[in-house]
Amino acid sequence: MPSGTAGVPYSQTVTASGGTAPYSFAIATGSLPPGLALAVGGGISGTPTKTGTYGFTMTATDAFGSSGAQS
Repeated sequence: MPSGTAGVPYSQTVTASGGTAPYSFAIATGSLPPGLALAVGGGISGTPTKTGTYGFTMTATDAFGSSGAQS
């Protein structure tokens, strides 16, 4: 993911491939930086409130319930 800056609005969209759309996305482990939120459709947006490195694993689930994960 591209880096963000505390106090500056952030927006990034994640995508999935190899399954059948539509996909839904969720954070499986870890967390996004404070101030950011993940939409079910894969958009990460908000204004980060703290600096640092944040690790997380995201899952994508397709229309038939098949899922994959990426850290």
